[in-house]
Amino acid sequence: MTTLINNSPNLEDTDYSMENTSLYRNMTMIAELFPKKDKESLKIVVENKQEYYEPGDCLSGSVFLKPTKDIKIEDIEIRLDGVVHTYTDRINIGGRLSMSKKILEMISPVSLGHYPDNGIALSGDVYRFRFSFVLPELLLESQCDKILSHRQLPSSLGKGNTTKLDDLAPDMTSVEYSIQAKFKLHDETHLIKSEMLEVLSSYLPDKAAPPAYKFHETESSRHTYTGSNGGFHRFCRTSKTVKKGLLSRTKKGVLDIETSISKPFIYGKTGSSVVPLEVSMTYTPVAGVSISDVAAPEIESVFSNLYVMTYFATEEMPYIPTQNSLSLDSRLGLYTSSIALSRFYTSNTARKNSCGSVTANWVSEENDSSTSLKLNIAIPMLVPQGYALVPNFWSCFIGRQYMLETTIRFSNSSGVSRVLTRMNVEITSDRIYEKVLMMTQNDEVASEASNNEQNDETLDREDSQLPEEILGEEDLEYFNNLTSRRKAVEEGPKQN
Repeated sequence: MTTLINNSPNLEDTDYSMENTSLYRNMTMIAELFPKKDKESLKIVVENKQEYYEPGDCLSGSVFLKPTKDIKIEDIEIRLDGVVHTYTDRINIGGRLSMSKKILEMISPVSLGHYPDNGIALSGDVYRFRFSFVLPELLLESQCDKILSHRQLPSSLGKGNTTKLDDLAPDMTSVEYSIQAKFKLHDETHLIKSEMLEVLSSYLPDKAAPPAYKFHETESSRHTYTGSNGGFHRFCRTSKTVKKGLLSRTKKGVLDIETSISKPFIYGKTGSSVVPLEVSMTYTPVAGVSISDVAAPEIESVFSNLYVMTYFATEEMPYIPTQNSLSLDSRLGLYTSSIALSRFYTSNTARKNSCGSVTANWVSEENDSSTSLKLNIAIPMLVPQGYALVPNFWSCFIGRQYMLETTIRFSNSSGVSRVLTRMNVEITSDRIYEKVLMMTQNDEVASEASNNEQNDETLDREDSQLPEEILGEEDLEYFNNLTSRRKAVEEGPKQN
C-alpha cells in the first residue's frame, strides 16, 4: 500500500478528532525521518523493531520516499535478503578464495495501483510503501537437499552483527540479513536503501544429533556425550591413575572425574545468566588400603574456558575442518578463540576466586566391594559482558559451535598434575530455552502418570494372584488349571 503524505500541512486548520489523529503522528514521524539538512530521499522504518528476530517472527514496516526532484518510478522492489560471505587465504600458493551466496530472498510486492499517480513522485512530497515479511522456519530445499540442519537460518555474524558487542567472528566470515528497497527510475538510475537486521538461528536441539565436533581420545581418558534434558545436558567423564611418586610406578589409586552442565548459555544475557558447572570426583584407592590411611589428592584449582569455533568454507563443506586439514585444503577455514568463564581456587590458596565462595571437601563412601572418597563442587560460570555469542548452527558454508574446557589441577605425593575435560555446549535464545523447559515438564508429568498407571496394573495383577500359603495344594492346582483353561478360551483354537 502506498500513502501520499503532504510535507507541509496547515497544522492550525487540522481537525484533531480521532480519524485525523494519525495524520499528526505521521507528520511528526516524517519530521524526524527527514530533517531539513538531511539530503537522503529514502528511509526504511520497521514498526515492530526488535533487538533480534527468530524464525517465525513477523517484520512489518514502511519505506518512505521523499524525492528532491520530480521523478518517474518504473519499478519498486522491497526485499528481505540473507547473504553469506566467506574467504580463505591460500598460504602455500598465494591468493585468496572467496564466496558470496544469497541464502534467502523474500519479496513484499507493491502493486501498480499503489504507485504514485502516473508513476510520478513529486519533489517535496512524502510517499509511504508498506511491507511485511515472516522469517521462514527453513530455507528452500535448493539451498541444501542433503542435510536438513543446513536449511536452518544461520545467525547474523561478522559484518551482519547489528549489536555493538563482539561476536568473535573472524573477518573471513559474515552472515547478513537486511531489508532492501530499490526504486528503478525512468532515466535508468536507481534509488537504493537497506536496513540491517539481527537474526538468530533459534531451533530446538536435536537429541539424536549432538554437535559434530569430536575430541581426541586416549586410553587414559574417555569422553561421553548425552542429549538428555531436551538436548542441553552435557557431560564428560575421564579418569587418571594416581601414583606414589613422580618417578614411581606404584599405583595408589584411580581418580574418576565427571564435569557436567544441565542448561545452555542464553544469548543476550552475558554478565547475568549463570550456568552451574557440576564437578564430581571419586578417588578409589588400591585394594587392601584402609580408608583412614588414604590421602586423597588435594584439589588446587578448577578453571573453565569457553572455546568459540567458527567453521567456514568457500565451497560446500565436504567434511568438518580441523587444524590438521587446514594446511591441506585451502577451501576450508577454522577460527577459534576462547573466553574465561570461571576461576576457582581452594581455600588454602591465596588467589581470589572469580566465582565467590565454593567449598571442596572429600567425603568417604563405603560399599560391599570397595571404599572410596567423593567430592562434589558446583561452580557458577558466567559469560563476561561485551560479547554477543550467537546460537549454535551449521550450514553448507559456515557454522558456529562451542566447547567447554575444564582444567582441574590437583597435588599429591607425586607432585602437581592436571586433568582436562571437554564437552560441547549450547547457546540458545530465551524463547527456545523456555519452550524446552515446558516440554521437559510435560514429559515429566506424562512419565509420572504412566508410572502410576503401570503401578496400578501391577497391583491389580498382584491382587488377582492368590499366594500359595493361603491356598492348599489341591486348591492351588485347581486354580492354576482354571487359569490355563480361561487363557486357552481367550486365545481361541490354534491354527494348523
